[in-house]
Amino acid sequence: QKLEQALDASAERGRELSRLSRDVTASLAEPIGTGEYALDAERDRIVLRAPRDKVLAADGGVSPDSVPLLKAVARVMKLHPHSKLRVEDSSAAADAIATSKLVAALGELGMPAERFEPLAVDEATATAAAAGAVAAPAGGAAEISFSFSAP
Repeated sequence: QKLEQALDASAERGRELSRLSRDVTASLAEPIGTGEYALDAERDRIVLRAPRDKVLAADGGVSPDSVPLLKAVARVMKLHPHSKLRVEDSSAAADAIATSKLVAALGELGMPAERFEPLAVDEATATAAAAGAVAAPAGGAAEISFSFSAP
């Protein structure tokens, strides 16, 4: 019986992730379709990746050009009231300043604080960041990821 319950829960989570993927794609059809943004499935989550320079201004603040993206993310979260969101910056994984600005901007669009997941920072990344050694990810430009999880 426990196995059946676990299978049912897993199937429901899969359906919710499918719906999340559909709604993110519908909300951001053009930038996803052209490859400007990437949408990936990872374990128990859907991850939307956007170039950091399209989301954050040179001074580290939220870029005015990112407003459509942030509105789309907020809209998807409103459509999926049980989902959580994690915002991460690949160029500064252990530095929450840039991501906190994005979280604040999403909050201004109506997303309550309890809908956000805390950053998952491993000890090696935190140590590297403290030493100033965190840079753009290997093999590509820095990106901001919006990771949607299903309950």
